[in-house]
Amino acid sequence: MFSNKQELSILESYKKINIFEGSTRGGKTYAANVRFMTHVLTSRHNLHLLTGKTVDTLYTNVLQGDGGLLQMFKNYGIYARYKANTAGGNQIVVVHPDTKQRKILLCKGANDTLQSMEKIRGLTLGGWLGDEATSYSQEFTNMALSRLQFEDALAFLTMNPDHPKHYIKVDYIDKAHIRDDIAHFHFNIEDNPILTPKEIQSYYDMFTGVFLQRMVHG
Repeated sequence: MFSNKQELSILESYKKINIFEGSTRGGKTYAANVRFMTHVLTSRHNLHLLTGKTVDTLYTNVLQGDGGLLQMFKNYGIYARYKANTAGGNQIVVVHPDTKQRKILLCKGANDTLQSMEKIRGLTLGGWLGDEATSYSQEFTNMALSRLQFEDALAFLTMNPDHPKHYIKVDYIDKAHIRDDIAHFHFNIEDNPILTPKEIQSYYDMFTGVFLQRMVHG
């Protein structure tokens, strides 16, 4: 079951850069996971990228748990195996259930700009899912986007609010309405269909001021 905002974001995130942003527990990561999964399975390309602030936070936020990408593949009967410490770094191997096409999802941390850029330099990617994207340097984001050289290679970026002058806010979110290559979806806590009214109210009771604006309203 999806909320209206989740369904909208899944159906309309077909631009070059697709941004899912907003409150903590707003349901944006789950929606981005679904969209990225469908993109990987329908893509003609075999190499894709998953990034987080670190590989550990990527695993915690995106890959593990009932709503994580690994379980999501499994729920749809798709082979997906996480391989840690391989020669090419941590990665997920996905095998399409019908075509048997093998896809590699590289799992990288982006907290160290120079090392992170070296990890993806020279790659040609079919897709990129970036978790906590506001924690990436502008140089890393530019590098990752430059690796999406095919017309049908897309980026899906999730994030919580950061400061108003952050480069993603200024260069991407604020310009989404005038750029044909950006889709922007804003989530608040009511956009998560698994939260009960009582749970949602507890967040309103927990936070005030700027923390309410950031954590609840996104």
